Amino acid sequence: LVFLSESRVTAYLDPKDRRETVIAPLTLTQRVGNLAGLRGGRSFQVRDLVRFLRFEVEGGDQYLPKFSKLDFSRKSTGRQESSVARESFGKSVEMEVQGVQDMPEFLVLSAPVFNESGASFARMEVRAGVIIDHENQAVVLRLYADSFEDGMRAALKEVAGSMNASLADAGTVYLARADVDPMHSSAE
Repeated sequence: LVFLSESRVTAYLDPKDRRETVIAPLTLTQRVGNLAGLRGGRSFQVRDLVRFLRFEVEGGDQYLPKFSKLDFSRKSTGRQESSVARESFGKSVEMEVQGVQDMPEFLVLSAPVFNESGASFARMEVRAGVIIDHENQAVVLRLYADSFEDGMRAALKEVAGSMNASLADAGTVYLARADVDPMHSSAE
């Protein structure tokens, strides 16, 4: 029996004697960590977003021309009036964003999942919503609900399929939760 999770591959050499196991840890790539950082939303200044899309994730290059054209401008004017028994101050703030009409509603970003050479082919894909924050002159990227989990599950299935093909008749690879040892669960 072989169980695969985000953090390890666990092979039970003899299912009857659960003490004979081989555990191979798996480490996630930095790019997967960058995608995970978008779960709760992350605010970027335009130049930082362009760098993030270019260097920190994959699939972002196609969006660079649109975000590079995004321009926030803010004009602030003030005036003061004074007269007998009356004084007033007025301030007018005008904000304008150029290029917002070309913004996509969401981005499709990807990353290789695992650092280990035997699983480095696995990739995950996520969808991130785009929010223009006029007040802070920023762009917020936030992953859609379950997008990260769905992407991770697809990558794990890809690795499991490859392992099943390699093992042939020697056994089956099952997906497991990272925080549960399926052979030593509380159901015993």
